Amino acid sequence: MLDIFVLAEPGACLPTRSDPGSLHDLYAYLPENDDLLVQPGQTRRISTGLCLKLPRGYFAQLLPKSGLALQGLTLACGTIDNTYRREKNSSLSLPVSRINYFFYSQGHRVRRRA
Repeated sequence: MLDIFVLAEPGACLPTRSDPGSLHDLYAYLPENDDLLVQPGQTRRISTGLCLKLPRGYFAQLLPKSGLALQGLTLACGTIDNTYRREKNSSLSLPVSRINYFFYSQGHRVRRRA
């Protein structure tokens, strides 16, 4: 397996796998350790505090976690190619129809990497 994750921020969590065959879980990085409130209809960016270093010819896909969708949250999918080296952020959108508010805390799982 390729070692592709680089900590871009001190205190960020490296991705984990729940078992050897699963995708990586990425975690929220909130520098002040404050909860992030997402209000109905609002879109917020949630930092992971990570960079990816992909070999030439490789790409990564960021996928939403299905458990968040069951809570009424939608996360955009994304494809990252090997030339992109900046910190990765997760974009979070909360539809009004499912829940009123949602809090993210430091270390909250936000998406999966394929």
